[in-house]
Order: sequence, then C-alpha cells, then structure tokens
Amino acid sequence: MKRPVVKTLLCTRPQIHCLSIFCALWVIPACAENNAEPQVPFSGDAGDASSATDQDGSLGDTGVESENTPQVSLSDTQIFISKDKEGSPENIEAEYTCPEGSIVTGFGARAWAENITTLRVRCQDVNPDGTLGSPTEHRAGSEPDEGLEANLDLGEAQAMTGVGARGIEFYDVGKIGAWARRIETNGTLGTEEIITDGKATGDSFEREYKVDDGRVIVGLGLRMSSHDIAGLKVVSQRWELSR
Repeated sequence: MKRPVVKTLLCTRPQIHCLSIFCALWVIPACAENNAEPQVPFSGDAGDASSATDQDGSLGDTGVESENTPQVSLSDTQIFISKDKEGSPENIEAEYTCPEGSIVTGFGARAWAENITTLRVRCQDVNPDGTLGSPTEHRAGSEPDEGLEANLDLGEAQAMTGVGARGIEFYDVGKIGAWARRIETNGTLGTEEIITDGKATGDSFEREYKVDDGRVIVGLGLRMSSHDIAGLKVVSQRWELSR
C-alpha cells in the first residue's frame, strides 16, 4: 500500500522553500522601500541658507543703509562781484576762498585808512554724509593779523547762503551779517536765519548778496571806500544731494 501523505510532504517542501526565497528577494526589500523616510530634493549649497540672514538674525548687506544715507558734494562754482557806478566790477581789497570741498561758516573784518585791511574766514570740510569737519581759520588782507571790528560764526551744522556788510565813520566795519541754513540729518538745507555783529547792527547793509536756493558760500571778499562798504565778492557752489 502506497503512502500518499509522505509523498505529498516531499512534494510541498520545495514549494515552501521557493516561497521563502521569493519573499526574501522581493517582498522584504519592497517593504523596506515603502517604509523608508521620504527624501526632500536639495538644491544649492549649504551657504545659501545663511546668505539672507546673518548668524545674529540681522539682515545681511542688502544696501539699505547706503540708500538711506545722504551723499553730499559741492559743484558748479559761481562768482558774484558787485559793480561800481560805471558798471565795472569793484576792486576787492581782501578776499579768501575755502579749500576744495569746504564751505564758509564764519567771517570777520577790519578797515583802516579807507581799506579793508583784515579779513578772517572760517572754513569747514563737507563730509560725504553732509556733516561738517573741524573748523579752520584763515586770514587775508594787507594786515591779516590785526584785530576785528566785526566778527561772527554760524551755529553748529549750518551753511552760509548770504553775506552783508556796512561801514561807519572813521573807516570802521560797523556791521556784518550772514544768512545761514541748517544742514538737516537727511542732507537737505533747512530754514534760513540771519546772524549779525558789529557796532551798527540796527542799520541796513550797504552791500549784500544772497545765493540762489540750493547753493552755499565757499568764499568772500570786501572793499571799503569813503566810510562805506563799496565792494562785495561771493563765491558759491551748488549743494548736490544724492542717495
């Protein structure tokens, strides 16, 4: 009598063995692949993540500061000289023009024997952001080191935009004046005021000149004749503002 059970077991074992191989080769890798953590596509290098923000959390160099900071320069020199009765320019007796890149922020004068013999001019450099450097003193005239009969300085952060002067008896400089505009923090020129000095501040000017809007004074000169301020010279430049 045959033993079918034993025969069946012998036949099914290879099938089980093949199934095990099939699972090991195909099912398990597929499961492992399906359970793997999703990968995020990557582009660029590691430095890109920190380019927009610095380690301290602040914005990097985006140029915002440079856009907001005013850039001031001086250009377009113009010279005014008052004229005599015949229409000719007056002969200026004492004058001084500030070095390139500087503006006038103060002046004083003295006369002797019907001439302007002493002229003092204070200059300050204009920095690129519109602030002013330390003042420097300059003297001109036939007697540059003599005392001054009238003398004035502008306030802090001011630019001169006009000049006036008057003589009095005994050939003295009786009154000088300066129109001034404040230099604002954004580089613009603000409201205008007048500053005067001398023995005759209540009297009017014999000679005066104000520059056009947007210009500042970088040099000046004076002349006296018959107790009067007969000649005035003003050198101005355009106050250029850019960002």
